[in-house]
Parts: sequence; C-alpha cells; structure tokens
Amino acid sequence: MTKENNKPADILKFLLRIGLHSYEFLKIPQIYIPFVKIYTAMPINSLAVFCGSKNGNNPLFKEHTIQLGKLLAKHSVTLIYGGGNVGIMGHIADTVMEHGGKVTGVIPQVLVAWERQHDGISELFIVDDMHVRKKKMYELCDAAIILPGGFGTLDELFEMVT
Repeated sequence: MTKENNKPADILKFLLRIGLHSYEFLKIPQIYIPFVKIYTAMPINSLAVFCGSKNGNNPLFKEHTIQLGKLLAKHSVTLIYGGGNVGIMGHIADTVMEHGGKVTGVIPQVLVAWERQHDGISELFIVDDMHVRKKKMYELCDAAIILPGGFGTLDELFEMVT
C-alpha cells in the first residue's frame, strides 16, 4: 500500500478485496479503525458499523464516515448499524442510501420513544433493549468496523472482540 493510497475508503476497498484479518488495527490520521472479521473464508456482504450518535470534535470523523458509506454502496455491501438518524450513525446511513445502497438499522424501543430512529432506510428492526440490539446486529453481519463513538461504541467493540 503506497502513501498516496491510504485514505480510509482506499484502505477498506483493499481489505475487502483481499479479505480482512481478525483484529487488524489500521492507523488512519487521528483515528484508529479496528476491523474484525467473523468468518475468514466468506465474502463480506453485510458490514456492521458501530459508531457514535454525535459527530465528535474532529471533522475527519464525518468525512471518513461518508467515504465509508460511499464505498459500501458502491460494492453492494449492506450496512448494518444502530438505526439512528443523528451523528456519525445518521451520516453513514444517509450516505449509503443516497448512493443506492441497502441499510438495515437495529434500534432499541427506548430510542424510538425519543424519535431517534432513521425513517429513511431500507429496513429497521425495533428491539427490546441494547443487549438484543447488539445480538441482532452480530447475527446480521459478516464483519464489523468500529468508527468514532463514546462508551456505547467501546462496549460494542469489546463485546464483538470477545
């Protein structure tokens, strides 16, 4: 991989082409993105993206999220995500949908009550709680990627890794 070919979208494109390796951490300017592949021999048709419901304090977060969303749509990889309409979560869903991709959201009932669900996606599962949400997302995905987020994102990362 050359230095001029190290944008997040280029890196993910490369990894999708060669297959992801378990727990491979890539250094992207000011962001660490862990890639976790669940089954090494199968193609990635659906990717769970765990990320924040806020934009964060670095404009690169949103920029890289949009790049990833475009790449998922381009390669017909279904986005599996937390079902929200705000922050990085909302940006990735919007981008995949805007570029003709498929988006499946999984959101707990409590967030629907707060009107945080994304109504403009391909499919939305409403589940009882956060534990059921994570389990459903794991069942629906072939691999997962962690984007910037808060404590909930860290919880999802550690549960996925273990």
